[in-house]
Amino acid sequence: MSGPKSSRYTLTAEQLKRILEEQERLRKELEEKARKERESKETKEFLASVRSKATRFMRMVREFEHKTHSMKETISTETQSRYQQFYEKVQQLDAVCQTTSKSSHSELMRARELAEQLFDTVATDGETLIATTNDWILQQRIQSAEKISKGMQISFASVGLVEETTDQEKVRIEKELDVLLLLDVSEILRNEIYQATKQFKSIEDTSARSNFAAITLEPLKRRCISYAKFRETNLERYKNAYVRYLTLCKQLEEKEEEFEFSEEGLVALEKAVTNYEQRVLRNAEQAYISRSVDEVLREMGYEVIGQRNVRKKSGKSFKSKLLTYEGGTVVSVTESSNGQITMEIGGMDDTDRLPDANERVALQKTMEAFCRDFKEIEHRLSERGVVLDSRLSMAPPEEAYAQIINYTDYKLVEGFQKVIAKKSKTTQSQKKKQIRND
Repeated sequence: MSGPKSSRYTLTAEQLKRILEEQERLRKELEEKARKERESKETKEFLASVRSKATRFMRMVREFEHKTHSMKETISTETQSRYQQFYEKVQQLDAVCQTTSKSSHSELMRARELAEQLFDTVATDGETLIATTNDWILQQRIQSAEKISKGMQISFASVGLVEETTDQEKVRIEKELDVLLLLDVSEILRNEIYQATKQFKSIEDTSARSNFAAITLEPLKRRCISYAKFRETNLERYKNAYVRYLTLCKQLEEKEEEFEFSEEGLVALEKAVTNYEQRVLRNAEQAYISRSVDEVLREMGYEVIGQRNVRKKSGKSFKSKLLTYEGGTVVSVTESSNGQITMEIGGMDDTDRLPDANERVALQKTMEAFCRDFKEIEHRLSERGVVLDSRLSMAPPEEAYAQIINYTDYKLVEGFQKVIAKKSKTTQSQKKKQIRND
C-alpha cells in the first residue's frame, strides 16, 4: 500500500453534545428495561425469603400452641380461633409467594405488595399469639404451683423459682437467633445464622452455651446489625448502580458479574460502571467518526468493494475496507481499535507482489491526485463535526510508497466478485490465444 495517511480524529463540542444527548436517551431506555428485569429477579428472591420467614413464624407459633395441649386445661376458644386465622393467613401468603415462575413484571410487583401486607399481618398476629399464649402458660403454672403449695402465696416474679427446669439463658439465645433470622440480611449471613442455630441446639452444657453466646452469637449479631444499617443507607444506591452496570454490559456485550452487597462490593461496582461508561462514550464517538468517513467517501464517489476484520493476539483489532479509485486503483481505509484511521492508495492484484516500474510511475500520479482528495475528505468531515485530533503520519506521494494490494485478503462484495471472475476469465483466454499464436 502506498502513501499512508494516518490520523486520529475527534468531535467538536457541538457534535459531542449531540452524541451525549443520544447516549442519555439510549441509557434511559435500556436502564428502564434493565430495572424491570432486576426488580423481577429481586421480587422472586423476596417472595422466596418471605415464604421462608412465614414458615419459621408458623413453626414458632405451633410450638407455643402445642404447649397448650400438654396441659389439662385448654386455652380459650377465642385464642384457638385466632390460631386458626393465623394459619389461614400463612397459607394465603404461601400461595401468593408461589405464583411467580412465569409472571410478568406488573404481576410480580402486585404479588410483592400483597406479600408485604400479608407478612406484616402474619408477623404481628404471630407475635401477639406467642405473647398471649406465653402469658396463659405462666398463669397456668402459677395456679398449679398454688395448689401444690396449699395456699402458699406466690408472686409473678417468683415463677422462675417454680419452673426449675427452665434454662433462661437457652431461651434468650434461641430467641435472639430467631430474631436474627427475621432480619433482611445477605444469604451468607442467613446461612451462618442457620448453622449457628443448628450448633446451639446440640449444646447441652450450660457453660458451653455461655461460651457460644460470647464467641459465636455476639460477633454474628454485630455483623447482622452492621449489614442491616448498610442496607438501609446504601440499598437504593447499589440498585441504581447495578441497573446501570447491567445496561452497560449489554451495550458493550460484556459478561455480567455479580457484586456483593457490601461496602467493598459497592465500590467495585461503581468503579466498573465508571470504566464502562467511558468505553461506551468512546465507542459512540468512534462509531460516529467511522460512519462519517463512510458517508463522505460515498458522497465523493468511492465504492466499497471489499472488507476484512482482524484481531491480533495482543487484543488489538482493526477493520479495513477497499474502495474503488481511478485507473483501476483502490483506496484502503483501516480503522484501528485505538481510533487511528489510515488511508492508502494501491494497485490491485490477486497475489502478493511488488509493482513494476511502469506501475510505480502510474501509482505516483494517482497518489498525487488522492492527496488533493484527502483535503476535501477532511473538509467534509469537519462539516459533520469530525476534526483532526493528531496527525500520526502524512507520507508524500513518492514511488517508494507504491505497492500492490492483494484483494484476496478481503471479503469482496458480490458484484465485484463477478467483475473479478469475468476479468480473470478474459485474461486466461488472452494468454491461451497468445500461446497458440506463438
